[in-house]
Amino acid sequence: SFGAGLWIDAQGNQPFLFTPEIKASISLLRDLFIPYIRIDGGIRQNRYQTALHANPFMNLPMYSFTDSSKTWQNTYETIHASAGMKGSITRSFSFHLNAEFQRNNQHLFWVQQNAISTGQSFAPLYQDVNITSLHGDVAWRIGDNTELQGHIAQHNYRFRDSLTNVQEAWFLPRLELDATFQHTFKDKLRLKADLLIQTGRQGLTTDSESGTPVSLQLTSQTLGFAATLDNITMVNVHAEYLYSSRLSGWLKLNNVLNQANPFFTGYENQNLRFQMGASYAF
Repeated sequence: SFGAGLWIDAQGNQPFLFTPEIKASISLLRDLFIPYIRIDGGIRQNRYQTALHANPFMNLPMYSFTDSSKTWQNTYETIHASAGMKGSITRSFSFHLNAEFQRNNQHLFWVQQNAISTGQSFAPLYQDVNITSLHGDVAWRIGDNTELQGHIAQHNYRFRDSLTNVQEAWFLPRLELDATFQHTFKDKLRLKADLLIQTGRQGLTTDSESGTPVSLQLTSQTLGFAATLDNITMVNVHAEYLYSSRLSGWLKLNNVLNQANPFFTGYENQNLRFQMGASYAF
């Protein structure tokens, strides 16, 4: 299919955005392989509610570093192209491989609101960036009771502006790995384990001894100091026992490896956490 999209942001820095709308795919060997291509774009709305999903540790910022009179600016995805292949080798094994390219104007990043204080609040920083990603997904069902799922992604970031003296995709990973294992014993006991790994992240800190100072080129305002963040390694385990169709009991172990996992500077993950409970359906 072919077409074009028109996006309107009347109060934004780019009132009109025209994007192509192209989708094409073909099924080979009865859906064994399905190569495809997709090209589109659009406007991503940035507001406090949506920003909390990306950064749940933020307070309500009063300004952005790129425009002191306006906190929230939308991200313009002028092009989003992806090409790949998906399919099902067997009824129990499926895969999806693809490559993506995004050309974003005003991509939302986070920097500390008071770089020379001890506070850990954040303010938006918008930059123009190209993002190239490689993705791989697999799903494997073993019998009726066991299922494995995995996802791996590698990202490369290239900035098109010179807003700061150090160009980094702050707090975003270059390599991501997600894996899930699930097994059911005799329709009574359900076990589930999740693994999350993120590497290659750069962050901003208030510690002047940690790295290179980062500042705005135009005003020389200090945003913080560049620092290599520790890798994220998160393992969670969930068990549920189904006593009957109405009554069940469960327990959760989060962060089994007891890692700090600093997703954002100054906000380390909770240590090993144990939860248990029961549910009853009326």
